[in-house]
Amino acid sequence: MWQRDITEAEVRELLAQSKEHHFFNPDHGTMNAQHRFPNMGRSLIVAYDERDEEVHIVTVIDVDES
Repeated sequence: MWQRDITEAEVRELLAQSKEHHFFNPDHGTMNAQHRFPNMGRSLIVAYDERDEEVHIVTVIDVDES
């Protein structure tokens, strides 16, 4: 994440979004959540696995909006 200049706070904010906006990615078998940060002009996608009460981040992607 640090290589992409993505902070833990951004990932936490994204994952805190309503679960109805999260979606399953059948190609990779992960849950995904996307959030646009208008004040930063970026959109992030977090791929994660949720087991019991733990969330395991698989990857975080900065989506180019140009």
